[in-house]
Amino acid sequence: MANQSIGGLLSPDNGKSSFVRNFRQSPDPIELLNLASDAIIACGTDRRINFWNSGAAAMYGWSMQEVVGKNIHDLLKTTFPESRESVRHALLEHGVWEGELTHVSKNGAAIVVTSKHVLQKDDNGIPVRILEINRDITKRKLMEEELKRSQAELEKIVDQRTATLRYLSSHLMHVQDEERRRIARELHDSLGQYLTATKMQLDSLASHVPPEGREILVAAQECVERSLSETRTLSYLLHPPLLDESGLGSTIRWYVDGLAQRSGIEAQLDLPSDLGRLPESIEVALFRILQESLTNVHRHSGSSRVHIGLTQEKREVTLAVRDFGSGMPAGTLDAFLRHGSNGGVGLAGMKERVKDLGGHFEIKSNQDGTVVLVSIPVPAEEHSGVAT
Repeated sequence: MANQSIGGLLSPDNGKSSFVRNFRQSPDPIELLNLASDAIIACGTDRRINFWNSGAAAMYGWSMQEVVGKNIHDLLKTTFPESRESVRHALLEHGVWEGELTHVSKNGAAIVVTSKHVLQKDDNGIPVRILEINRDITKRKLMEEELKRSQAELEKIVDQRTATLRYLSSHLMHVQDEERRRIARELHDSLGQYLTATKMQLDSLASHVPPEGREILVAAQECVERSLSETRTLSYLLHPPLLDESGLGSTIRWYVDGLAQRSGIEAQLDLPSDLGRLPESIEVALFRILQESLTNVHRHSGSSRVHIGLTQEKREVTLAVRDFGSGMPAGTLDAFLRHGSNGGVGLAGMKERVKDLGGHFEIKSNQDGTVVLVSIPVPAEEHSGVAT
């Protein structure tokens, strides 16, 4: 009898007397089952209990004598993850069902268990008994829920701080643009005017300087002229007046022409002839991105030529800057694209400007060169209606 299965020990009879008789005849298997801390329960196919081990008594609070003959789901107020009928269908079809259930103990406490139901059939294949094994995972579920709440709270804090940092970054770039505009105006209106006045005074002295002093006067005039030119260039690079007066198209043409003259880089420019005005924030962002991109081409790429394309279609404007140099190191590009690192302040600034305007920023680079691609949506009420 020691080798007799649980199915043989437990009679299909739902009465108490059958269980007690079988228990007295073969105590060893029952004692083994009572050693388990899991709840091990045997029911008839009508789900009435005919075996309830010590683990079940400890878990739920009812003794064996209190539960034998009762419907297990009515007793434990079982909550299923799906309909009871679907669980029954799966058990009949596959002979086994596993999942999480919620039960209510004798003292009213909710208990979450992982449950495995195994169907026993007789020699004719007719279901006769269901073995149910339940493991209490209530503490684990509570810890999981607490972890989820903590994670959600942490994500909320991270999102708030990220939003704050993005606002500060955006505000800083706006302040920088305004400061550049102010310094450019000061250079033009203040230093530029002083230099112009100095040049006029030197010119007025030309007829009064003796021959031996003319060489010094000419050198002074040339220095003032160069200072005027440098001041004007510096002022325009900080914030081109054309950007306010004529818009992005004219500013790009002016800047690209100046770069070609200063660096010797051959620049191919592809702009729509009828490009209209864009919102100020977009024009400033695209100009700064172009400015930084061309600076990188000049300093790092080794390319002797560059292609700049600007298109506007429907409610989106796209800027593409392509060089034909040596390309970015693969590790540097990968680190920047994945984590925003190793790209320098310039690339990070470009990416942040585009992100702040809800656009898309992309860099592609290989041994044939590098492409910077930027697309920014244009608000409907400010869209010029020009298509390319």
